[in-house]
Parts: sequence; structure tokens; C-alpha cells
Amino acid sequence: MFSCSKSNNNNSASAKDSVLYSNWTPLNMSLLGVDPNSGDSVFGQEITAKAITKAIMDRGLVLMYVQGLDPNGDSVIQNAEALMTAYTYVGAIDLISDFVDYSGFNFRYVVIPGKTLINGVRDGGQTLSISELKTLDYDAATRVFNLPPATFPSVRSGSLPLRQTPALRLRQ
Repeated sequence: MFSCSKSNNNNSASAKDSVLYSNWTPLNMSLLGVDPNSGDSVFGQEITAKAITKAIMDRGLVLMYVQGLDPNGDSVIQNAEALMTAYTYVGAIDLISDFVDYSGFNFRYVVIPGKTLINGVRDGGQTLSISELKTLDYDAATRVFNLPPATFPSVRSGSLPLRQTPALRLRQ
């Protein structure tokens, strides 16, 4: 777990009110079963996230991103909640995906403390609302929260392909 702030970029996890971010970690989802209504396979994984405290659940925000490859082999980073359902709890994140196994894709979460939200998060001259923050693409999150850029080859924000899945179905 690393931390960063607009005013202090020392990446020290000891900074109490700093934005924290996880390493990029490969997903290893498990088949949870089959949806009886649609017949779709359901996949899931629990991510240990010690940085998600009761204070974060009460007043903060957690952003989540998935990194994969597009058909040209370029890395693409997308907001995880556009691809699957994510439930956050104190100390954990549960990821649930209908019919797509994202095993092998990389996952990162970003923890934003309530004090940062109260002080207002700005992108250029605009103060961002909570709903705008929840939909930030990774490029914007790196700019707004001073996160390190992704170091994968040919990274861009955009849509992830669903690994040869015939029907593309993204949650909105």
C-alpha cells in the first residue's frame, strides 16, 4: 500500500490523511455458480484491503481499476465498477462478475479519506462531486490524486475487451 497527496509526494504509508493506493495485483477469480435466471456463469474474488477502515466506509471513497489488453495488445485501464459489481467492506473488497472471468487482469484500488473529500477534490478549476469521482478514468485519477502513472506498455484509458466473449455486456 502506498500513499500520496497533492502537497506531499513522498509515498510514505504513514501519512494519515493521504490518498492510498494498492499495487497492481493479478486477479484470480473463482466460479461461484450459475445464475438460475440467465444461465450465466458468475465469478468472484475477495481482495484483502486493510486500508479500507470504518472511517473510510463512513466518510471516504474507494475507487477501483482493472487493467487488461485490447485486441491490439495495448494495455487498457478501466473503472472496475463499469465491468463488474464491487462491494466494499472494512478490510475487504468483493468483486462479482456475470459470465466474464477476469483472472489474469490486473486490479488496483485507491482509498480516498473523508478529510480529502471534505476539503474538495479539484480537477483543474472544477471541484468534483462524489458521483464524478466514482466514475473517474485512471488518467484523471492519476492527475487528480497524484498517483503514479501505470507502467504497463502502451497504457491508455478506455474499454476492456471481454476475452473473446461473443456478447459484450458492461454494467452501467
